[in-house]
Amino acid sequence: PKVVTQPLLREEIYHGPHVQNAPDILVGYARGYRSSWATTSGEIPEGLMIDNDAEWSGDHCMDSRAVPGILLSNRPLRTGQPADLKDLPVSILARFGVAVPPQMKGHSVY
Repeated sequence: PKVVTQPLLREEIYHGPHVQNAPDILVGYARGYRSSWATTSGEIPEGLMIDNDAEWSGDHCMDSRAVPGILLSNRPLRTGQPADLKDLPVSILARFGVAVPPQMKGHSVY
């Protein structure tokens, strides 16, 4: 399987006076893959690929083309229905009790 889908040099992502403080390469993993829990603390696991047997609800290691953004909310979200970018403005209006104009597409995630 293809584990890494998008390695990018820091200069391809970051700009400004602090680029040198970023990692040299950012690795975009394919869906279902990530670096091991051990490597994040500086350890080197025995095998090149190991099964993840810990609970894993998600992270930010995937290729950004597969996960172009995330929504953080301290309110419960409706589940079972995929969300899209067009749902964000509708959700914000609905959350604050503002009528959603009929020409707006999308559904509230709340």
